[in-house]
Amino acid sequence: MGFFVNGADMNSYLAKMREGAGGQWAWTNHYTTESSPPVYLFVWLLLWGHLAAFLHVGLYAAFQLFRVTGAIALFAAAWAFIRHYLADGAARRFALSLLAFTMGFGILTWAIGQPVVLGHKLDAMDLRMPELSAFFSILTGPTWPAAFVVLGAVLTLRAAATGNLWLGAAAALAWLGEASMHPQMLVLLYAALAVGLVLRRPGTRGLAAVAVAVLPALPYLGYSYWISAHSTAVLRWQAQGVDSFAPDAISLALGLLPLVAGAALALPGVVRRRSREDVFIVAWLVLVAAVMWIPNPASVIGRRFVDALFVPLACLAADGVHRVLLPRIRSLRAKRLTPFSYVAVSAITPAFVVLALIGAAHSAQYTLPRAQFDSLTWLAGQPTGIVLSSPALGLYVPAYTDDTVYVGHYSETYQYARKAREASALLGGEADIGQFLAQNHVRYVIWTPADGVSPPSALGEPGFYEGGVSVFVVRT
Repeated sequence: MGFFVNGADMNSYLAKMREGAGGQWAWTNHYTTESSPPVYLFVWLLLWGHLAAFLHVGLYAAFQLFRVTGAIALFAAAWAFIRHYLADGAARRFALSLLAFTMGFGILTWAIGQPVVLGHKLDAMDLRMPELSAFFSILTGPTWPAAFVVLGAVLTLRAAATGNLWLGAAAALAWLGEASMHPQMLVLLYAALAVGLVLRRPGTRGLAAVAVAVLPALPYLGYSYWISAHSTAVLRWQAQGVDSFAPDAISLALGLLPLVAGAALALPGVVRRRSREDVFIVAWLVLVAAVMWIPNPASVIGRRFVDALFVPLACLAADGVHRVLLPRIRSLRAKRLTPFSYVAVSAITPAFVVLALIGAAHSAQYTLPRAQFDSLTWLAGQPTGIVLSSPALGLYVPAYTDDTVYVGHYSETYQYARKAREASALLGGEADIGQFLAQNHVRYVIWTPADGVSPPSALGEPGFYEGGVSVFVVRT
């Protein structure tokens, strides 16, 4: 189906783009049957759907374009940040290489059986969280949010230093782009910028440029906060708690080891230097740690605050290696080989990931039998309604049709585990499906051989049948 990693979330992105292609500017959750009034979240995905419709491009092709352009945007923004922070050309190239080719060493915890250290079972965080590396983020899905974070930060810092109002206006566009996807990131980044600006105060014109950069996104930030506290649909979604993130420090350090090791070398010099950029980066790291490990309301979506953290860490790592480590190496050959070796060893995990994904390509999140795909194509041409299917197939229903599915996405389906068990019992003939369909206003039922020996007799004759896959139209 065209995804490398995390097919569940990628299909939910496709579903949101489908809403945009249909003319919607507000998101309605089609992965749950509870009341879900439209809210202005995931606007960037909806906008991309509008763009696909305007260009007459298929949604799948548009999504892949979304991924590719996001990768280009992320590295363009990262290069701008690297050039702003690092003066040495070799250090800049090293930082960019770290971003492009490296991940952590969480794989070691799997190799030794995930031992328990200090009361915590070690986990391969870099293999489970794409947000920890640029490489895995790009392989997984669109990286536009990370690109907007990095671009907004570097443009705001440059606007503060130069007082250039046009740079401030460009930064404002980047922050608005970030707000349209992950508005909570603005709270953290604005706070980190405030620390840098207070401790290293720019001139009056610099402050004016910063105001131009940060103020336009504040109304939408206020709306996002209000809707997250008052919308029943959003509260149900957040209550699932899938983005809660409080890893043990050892697992996280292993997942970020190449970046953290180099950054540790740079920190003493950063503390002595204390430039505005240094203060901003340190404040960024400290605030992310606070969100993760200090109990607070933001911990529910703590994982989202890790996005793009690999860029400042790569800058610190490059600074540490080139300013601290290399000058202490006397051999010219060793000095030349060290940066290459550092990146090459750190690229072992990405090589493993690419090979491992070949083995996972046939799992249910990434591959559908032709008959199941054809059933979705048929369903897309029918009047919209509520669909009952297995959770595995339900994941695809809102991505390829305009229907609402009873159970389909681990996060966006409210009470997913209960509904998954219920759907299995209904489709397998272990519960009264007739009463359920009437009570939940179900219009279509998709049954596959994986659901049982035969479809429940109460469903009658299918409206679509191919290769054992049946789609029943419920008559009410």
